[in-house]
Amino acid sequence: MLRFARGCWMANSGSEICAGTQRRAHTRYSLEPRFLALHQLRSMVFDTPQTLKWLLIGDANSPHFERVRGCLLGRIQQQLATLAGALEWLESGQQVPDGVLVYQSFPDEFAPDHVEQMIGLLPLARWIVCFGPWCESVGRTEQVWPVAWCVPLRDVEPRVAREQAAHRRDDPSWLPTMSRDESFARSATELTRAPRAQGQRVAVQGDDPAFVETVEAILRSQGSVLVAPADADLIFVTTGPLQPDMLPTIAALRAASPSARLIVVSDLLTDSEAAQVRAGGADEVISALRFVEAITVRVTSDVGTATMK
Repeated sequence: MLRFARGCWMANSGSEICAGTQRRAHTRYSLEPRFLALHQLRSMVFDTPQTLKWLLIGDANSPHFERVRGCLLGRIQQQLATLAGALEWLESGQQVPDGVLVYQSFPDEFAPDHVEQMIGLLPLARWIVCFGPWCESVGRTEQVWPVAWCVPLRDVEPRVAREQAAHRRDDPSWLPTMSRDESFARSATELTRAPRAQGQRVAVQGDDPAFVETVEAILRSQGSVLVAPADADLIFVTTGPLQPDMLPTIAALRAASPSARLIVVSDLLTDSEAAQVRAGGADEVISALRFVEAITVRVTSDVGTATMK
């Protein structure tokens, strides 16, 4: 049995399972023994199923909810709109889900006490908390959910795929007490397990030479071959604010490589500017905040090993 003490998950023997350096002092979840027992008994008695069964929580009327729901088609055990409803369903004791996917569409949508009760009931489940576009600042202004579980909407598909892969390998779930550094280290480890895109022809172009070199280094580490845009199967264009020459550049790249997938990497484009970029020939605009994961997913997607947005 596990217990929570002094900001760490501890076994009865006293050995430390996970210690973090950036945890909030109030993050002490009251564990429900019968749910822990169900999880542990299931893992000891039954073979690990190949497909996770998920509890999906979120407002179905949100404009982005269907995208989140689409990640779990055929794998949803129960869908509920609120944490209060989820708590009532769990307390009925009918079923225990393998994973929980929460979609938060606006800040303060979920009460902290409900969050802590949910975590206490399902501490060993695989959790993903997906933040919608209106929650981009949540990690800076509040941290109700454990940081290890939180992903922006644009990264929910690859995170679900990674959780499914980790489940098949029987890797442990992400503990709620993991710090940002621990979360980053585990994420990096999982990404290095992704199949390599050996020999894939990729080009990188941008207005920041240092950032271009960084992206190129990531692509080389994934087994890609750097080539000129005219010879590429996949083209990344890095940019800051939208410059006057960006749209002509994208149009020229598209004309030179009509069959290549063209992806713009930027965090400084407005929604209308991103729409202009896509209309001008780009297939996609991705964030530079988590560009390592985003680029890795897209490179491996083209060889059929990951989910692309």
